[in-house]
Amino acid sequence: AGNTPVRLRIEEPVPEPRDERIKLTFKHNPEPSEKDTTKFVWLVDLPALQKKNIETGVELEAPKDMPIDFGWRR
Repeated sequence: AGNTPVRLRIEEPVPEPRDERIKLTFKHNPEPSEKDTTKFVWLVDLPALQKKNIETGVELEAPKDMPIDFGWRR
């Protein structure tokens, strides 16, 4: 039971700015296997008893005078 490799599909929604003056840049390690306008997808073959890290980040650029509400992530 614990010796079987698995294939994982990990999906992460693409953040969407609600103002065209906000620019987002995405950084991933590793890069997603698939991308579209709504989600990033990683397809990962994971050997039994192993771990895999997926790092994602977002850089946000907005006018200095624009108030930014990060919601629950404060």
